[in-house]
Amino acid sequence: MLQRSDLVFIGVIQQQSLERWPFFRLVTNNDPGMAKYWKILRREVRIETVLRGTESRPAIDVYEIFWTDGTSGDWNSTREGERDLFLVRRESGRYHVVRDWWRSIFPVTTGRHDRLPLNDSQPLWERVALMNWWIASADSSTRITYPYFRYSDPGNALDLWRIVKLERGLARHPSPGVRVPACRELLLLSGLGQDECWETLSDSDRSHLHDSGYFCCSAHDVASA
Repeated sequence: MLQRSDLVFIGVIQQQSLERWPFFRLVTNNDPGMAKYWKILRREVRIETVLRGTESRPAIDVYEIFWTDGTSGDWNSTREGERDLFLVRRESGRYHVVRDWWRSIFPVTTGRHDRLPLNDSQPLWERVALMNWWIASADSSTRITYPYFRYSDPGNALDLWRIVKLERGLARHPSPGVRVPACRELLLLSGLGQDECWETLSDSDRSHLHDSGYFCCSAHDVASA
């Protein structure tokens, strides 16, 4: 995906809508009747930080050929107002995601970042991953938002124990909105002895381990891990 990208940036989705392009026709090798479910999706994105390439405008439109029928799998599900990592290329004067439909837009859940860790001599995917475990503020109101750490390492640049070290650091953050999700990630590493953060959580903190539908982590779960 990086090789195909003309622009890599972090931005916030301002608006997204399906566009009516009367002359758009998708040629598919599968059932021709399915082509009608592929539409053009336009996202208006406010640019926060350009990571690769150049773009001087404060906001741009990003286009995607988008499936509109029933589906499953890891597709580019996005919402207005969310902060994401975008990898796009120029096509006929427009920005187009580097991979339609399948995941190529990655949530950034640790707040605004004006720069990446490390320097330009380091691989971009590694710098992006470290950014996603980097909480710039020690404010007790800081939060890691859903889907938490699920897409924190989109290029698979970090090994398990480096991730564990990063999460153990976040488990000591003054904000429960940071330390609880970080501790939950450690507790989910069943059998790897990463449950010491459980003892540091208050009863209130522990009640939030189930946020967003997680079935984790009761005292019994921790004791039997």
